[in-house]
Amino acid sequence: MLFLLNSLLYVHFAAFLTYLTTLLRQWDHPVKRTTNWMLYCGITLLLTGIGLVAVRYPVVNYVKVVPKSALLVVIAAITAAHRGKILSRQTWQLLIGLTALTVFIALWRMA
Repeated sequence: MLFLLNSLLYVHFAAFLTYLTTLLRQWDHPVKRTTNWMLYCGITLLLTGIGLVAVRYPVVNYVKVVPKSALLVVIAAITAAHRGKILSRQTWQLLIGLTALTVFIALWRMA
């Protein structure tokens, strides 16, 4: 069970890093686009997140899981809606902000 948990966690982390790296590589590009990789990473983040909750059930911190899952759904939806299209600067910044917010939620320690 520990192997499954760690495997899901590594895939979740790798998908997140790939998504964020793809966003940040476009920093100095005048035209910003979403890619198929970003959509695949968004879907992978959702699926591995569900898998992590399933493996950890019933010891799940829903205060962190629910908002993070909702943000991942929004990120995946925005990415899917703009797939292959040019992103406005505001949409690109919104994706970076939402992605950073998921990091802060994941790293937030609760007393």
